[in-house]
Amino acid sequence: MDNKIRKIALVGPVAPWRGGISQYSSQLKAALKKHSSLTTVSFKTLYPAWLYPGDSDKEPEGEYLKDVAYTISIYSPLSLHRAIKLIVKEGCEVAYINWWTILWQPGMAFLAWRLGRKGIKTVYLCHNLFDHDAGFVVKSISQFLIRRADGYVVHSADQAEALKEINPQAKILNTILPIFSKSSVPKKALPPRGRLEIMFFGFIRPYKGLEVLLEAVSSLNDQEVFLTVVGEPWGNREQLLQDIKKYSIPNVELHLRYVDDAEAASYFNRADIIALPYLSATGSAVAALAYGYSKPVIATRVGGLKDAVVEGETGWLVQPNNSQEITDVIRSTTRQEAKKMKKNVKKFCENNSWDNMSREMITLFEPK
Repeated sequence: MDNKIRKIALVGPVAPWRGGISQYSSQLKAALKKHSSLTTVSFKTLYPAWLYPGDSDKEPEGEYLKDVAYTISIYSPLSLHRAIKLIVKEGCEVAYINWWTILWQPGMAFLAWRLGRKGIKTVYLCHNLFDHDAGFVVKSISQFLIRRADGYVVHSADQAEALKEINPQAKILNTILPIFSKSSVPKKALPPRGRLEIMFFGFIRPYKGLEVLLEAVSSLNDQEVFLTVVGEPWGNREQLLQDIKKYSIPNVELHLRYVDDAEAASYFNRADIIALPYLSATGSAVAALAYGYSKPVIATRVGGLKDAVVEGETGWLVQPNNSQEITDVIRSTTRQEAKKMKKNVKKFCENNSWDNMSREMITLFEPK
């Protein structure tokens, strides 16, 4: 480390917590440690069991990390004071704080405010400026609280522009979401079927547009196209099953549950294309994960997705809520064409690494 290296803090969920934000924080933690003296503060309790819509918010066999302070608890406002005390004690100059859901936004804003009072710069790592389903009141609260930070890291031009309006004086780093490195050995080898394998992966929520993809594959009516849906529904599982059945898709394989990394690797390796038919988005950990497996994506022109897909090189962009455009892409694409994109995807990943992003973050407040 050179003399410019900062003492910094990272606040957010890491292993064994489940989901894209935890994976994001864990990957970022590893990169920041190469270039800084890092203090990582995570959550002792993340979500109340009654509020979390899935089976569990932890990895089934996940382990707590020895170099992380699991301090913050949803049940204890005092735990925020303990986190602040630790960050101050470690002499941190900057704190990078994950910003995502209204459940935690007041707590994260309190952290930013108190740390700011002690002379520590704060940066929100913005996964969503506002919750996807936020109404006027919730959005207004989020907009007020988000002003507490001195800087922001975002992964879409849209979010960067919105923050310029909300907090014109703040520093903003807009960078492509780096890929999530693939490290798991596949549970088993799954041979590709038919002429094309499409996969939808991740938590199943209304804004992710699974129904649009189902409609697209159904109207294609191609016995040689296979669709695999892998993910835990956040909602009525039986209703989802009924919705899927009504489309009468000839070759659909369902895994409506959380799968571990090894099983996920099996499905990613088999897939030719990963579909992200989102109706709205800021960024997507699934797109980054797909690139980690060198897979091209079909994604909608929303939020950070349109920044993360190079049309015709790393995937295809379609209009949101337009099943016909998805149908057209699948109909006109072959397995060989999808494989040819592997080289472009790898180059894209090399140019947008966690290492590069962490370097830019660390120098965010240095004079240009």
